[in-house]
Amino acid sequence: MSTHPLVLVVVLVLGLLAACTPAPPTPPEPAPPSAPRTVERLWNRKVDLVGWPAVGDEAVASFSRDSDGLAVAGWDLDTGRRLWRHRAVPGNGTAGVDIDLDLVEAGGKEWVAWFGDARQGWQRLIVAPIGTGRRRALKEDVFWATSGVVACPDRKAFCFTGYREWDDEDVALRVDPVTGRVERDAPAAQLAGVRFLGDYVFTTDVRPPKGVEQLGLAEDGVVRWRRRYTEVFGKRSTSDAGWWWEDDADRQVVIGTGWPMPHWDTFDKTGKLRIPTRRVRTVGLDRATGRTLWSLDGVELCGFADLDQWQSDQPVPLCRIQAGSTLVRKTGKRVTHTSSGHDVDVIGVDPSSGAQLWSVPIGGAEYDGNSTIRFTPTTSVVALRDGAAIRIDPATGTVVAVGAEEVLSCSVDRKSLPYDGARWSTGAAVLPCDRTRRPVPAWSADAVEVAGQEVGDGRWVLATREGLLVVRV
Repeated sequence: MSTHPLVLVVVLVLGLLAACTPAPPTPPEPAPPSAPRTVERLWNRKVDLVGWPAVGDEAVASFSRDSDGLAVAGWDLDTGRRLWRHRAVPGNGTAGVDIDLDLVEAGGKEWVAWFGDARQGWQRLIVAPIGTGRRRALKEDVFWATSGVVACPDRKAFCFTGYREWDDEDVALRVDPVTGRVERDAPAAQLAGVRFLGDYVFTTDVRPPKGVEQLGLAEDGVVRWRRRYTEVFGKRSTSDAGWWWEDDADRQVVIGTGWPMPHWDTFDKTGKLRIPTRRVRTVGLDRATGRTLWSLDGVELCGFADLDQWQSDQPVPLCRIQAGSTLVRKTGKRVTHTSSGHDVDVIGVDPSSGAQLWSVPIGGAEYDGNSTIRFTPTTSVVALRDGAAIRIDPATGTVVAVGAEEVLSCSVDRKSLPYDGARWSTGAAVLPCDRTRRPVPAWSADAVEVAGQEVGDGRWVLATREGLLVVRV
């Protein structure tokens, strides 16, 4: 039997095509699951910390508490070996402001500063390299300090307010650690008789009937504006009833919360007082003029929301108190505060207008009771709802549940420090916790990165309840 040549050609071509057709691709091997990141404890120094530590390239320093009161010390960042230690005092500033140690870089060195005791209420200013603690000679060093000593806005010198031995009124002072020179940083009259509630917001010390308490903002040593406190926060309001401010230098709208003074005369007579939590107001003020851009009654800054990471073009997460109260009761010498009956919404507020953009009801789990443990603020809002944590996206209000196995970071207020007849705020310590805020034994990498300060080579510094902890993630 014969075959037509054309048929033969077609068969040959089809055979060649079949031979050249690639086989279906082999699916790639699935990538192995990534190993969970580990947390390696490098060193831990058991010390009763006060405030947040100052972290340098080679050393870390912090205030701490002991049986004699306040101390300050430095540790080697690599080994945890203590390098130096001195006595310290808070000064004569506002007891409600945390006692923190700041770091300044100048003249090729890293410096810290604190107050020591001089005589009869006066303080001696001490400036020293963080690695040695050796005192730098200053042109002047004895003051009646009316604020803590902090890094100036340019972080090249230290700033504080107080009296020198020849001053008749409060002055703002700037201390150059390289030259040891102490200079006036602002006209004395502008900052006389004030206390700072934030980095820039202050109130005056006068009260009725001698005068009217004023709220103001001072920047670069100059008072930008002053207003009556009650004009901002309403009848009976005073900073003596508490405050909370977010006034970073880059915020054109400063946001603050204020309260009216409770009727303590009732408490003095009966030994108990119930304070409705809705008696609170949060405002947004124009940084340049102090003009009220918006005012929200029954709304406060949420203790579990980090406004330090709030972007100026995003909604501000705040808490609207729908119901609830705090019972203050005195039994003998002991005074207790117990909150109950709360119903709260987390809301997103436009920072320029105060308009509400979203709302997430969380009930009363965050507010009821007297627990001092709370979630460490993150870029999202982590709050309790129905006994377990949720994450709220501050940009949209979107809610995601926190997994049962997740380890989070929590914080807890430290005991206040008694000094000169007042109780001084000592800040908060961090601890690992689960989604119900129950402490757990080990940190997760994510929780470390929320609660700690990175120092290079994968290392993080944590100010924990047990002391100073350095880990590697």
